[in-house]
Amino acid sequence: MIQCKIKDDESESLHINVTVQPSWSFTPKEETTSKQISASGRYRVKFIDAHTSHLMITNADMSDAGSYECRAIANGRELKKSVSVTIYKSIELIDIQANQHPIEGDTAQIYCRAKADPVPEINWFRKQRSSAEETEDTDKVVDTVTSDKFSTEENGQILVIRNFDTSTDNGMYKCSVNQVESGDMKDLTINVTGYVKPQIKHVSEDPEFNEGASGDIFCAASGVPAPHFNWFKRLAENGLAIQEGEEYLFPEPGLLRILKATKEDSGIFVCEVFNAVAKDRKNVSVKIFHLPTVVEAANVTIKREESAQLDCAYTGGEPLTARWHSKHGEIPVVSSTDKEDPDDQDMSRVHEHNRYTTVDGNRKIITLHIKNTSMDDGGEYQCRVSNKAGNATKAAYVLIENYISGPGLVKPVRPGPGQIWSPVDHCLWGRIAQCLSIWLTSLCVF
Repeated sequence: MIQCKIKDDESESLHINVTVQPSWSFTPKEETTSKQISASGRYRVKFIDAHTSHLMITNADMSDAGSYECRAIANGRELKKSVSVTIYKSIELIDIQANQHPIEGDTAQIYCRAKADPVPEINWFRKQRSSAEETEDTDKVVDTVTSDKFSTEENGQILVIRNFDTSTDNGMYKCSVNQVESGDMKDLTINVTGYVKPQIKHVSEDPEFNEGASGDIFCAASGVPAPHFNWFKRLAENGLAIQEGEEYLFPEPGLLRILKATKEDSGIFVCEVFNAVAKDRKNVSVKIFHLPTVVEAANVTIKREESAQLDCAYTGGEPLTARWHSKHGEIPVVSSTDKEDPDDQDMSRVHEHNRYTTVDGNRKIITLHIKNTSMDDGGEYQCRVSNKAGNATKAAYVLIENYISGPGLVKPVRPGPGQIWSPVDHCLWGRIAQCLSIWLTSLCVF
C-alpha cells in the first residue's frame, strides 16, 4: 500500500480546501513514460477522507517496480509527490537435487540453484564434528575462500570440491540462501554420496572343466553403486550375450555356472560390470577337458594259426589310458617307444604264453597283436579308454576261419560276434570219439 496525504507544512490538513482529490500515475522502472492508474484489476484506490488516498497493489510483482506519483489540487494550486517503489523477488530454490553423486577422483560440483531479486548471498556448510568430544554433528562453514579443496562458482550456487574422495568428502552439506535487502532466507540440505567407477578385481584364472561336468566362473568387482554383471561368449569379433537357461545359470552376482560343459564352451568368456558411472570388462579363457572317445575299432577275420592285428583309434583330453580287454581280462601294454617291432619277444609284456602283445602308439592308436591264432582267440575284444573326465568302450570281433576236413568234406567255420567256435556243432560225420577229440584239440582226427 502507498499512502498520499495532503497537508500544509504550517497548518493541519483540516484547513486545506481540496478541489481535486488525489490521483495516481505510474512510471515503470527503467522507463520514462508514465501512465494513469485506474482503480481496476490489481490496483485499488481508496479515499480515506478528502485529504488522504491509499493505492493498494494486489499480488505485486517485478513489473510493479518504478515511480508512483500522487497529484491533487488544493487551495487553488496543484500538488504532486513521487515515491520510488522497489519490488523484491523472494528466494525460490529451483532444480532441487537433495541427493547428489559426484564421481570418485573427479572435480565435484554440488548444486544449489536459487532465484531472487536482488541476487541473494549463498553460504555453504557441512554437518560434521570438529573433535571427538562432540557428540552430534553441527554445521561447519565450508572455507571456499582460502582452501585449495573448496571453491564456489555462479555466485555461490555451485560448490566445487576438487579430487573428490568418498572416504572424506561424503556427507551432508547445506547451502544457506540469504536476501539481505528483504531478510528472506532459505536453506537446502544435500546428501552428497560419491559414485565409484566399477572395477573388476578378480576373475577365474584359466579354468578347466571336464566335458559333461558343471563348472563355475567367478568375477569379482567393486564400485558404487554396486555394479551389475553381464556375461558374453566371444565369437570372432563379436560377443554373444549369455542368458540363463538349460546351459547356464547365474546363482549370484558375478558367478556364471556352466551346467554341462561341451566342447563349444572352450574359448573366451567376457565378464562385463557396469553401474551409473562406467563399465569394465575382463576376459576369462576357459578350457574343456574332453571326454575319451573311441573313434574306430574294426573287426578282423583271419585263418587259424595266422597272426591278427586289432587297431583302436581314440581321442580325448590327456593324459589318456587305453587298454585292450579280452575274455581273460586286461591285456598288458608295451609302449611303441620301447621297441619298434611289437613281435620282438624281449620287449613284449605278454599274455597267454607270449602270443598277445599290445602296443600303445604316440598317435592315439592302441594295437593288439595276436600270434598263431587258435579258435579260442575268436570272439569279442573291448577297447577301453579313460581319463579324468570319464570312460569310453568299443567292441571289436576276431573271426577265425577254421577248415574242418572229413571224408569228402571241407567246411569253413566262423564263429559269430561274442561266440566261441564249437567244433561239436560241425561234426558232420557221427563219430562221437572223433567229435570229442575235436572239442579238445580243435583238430579233426581220422
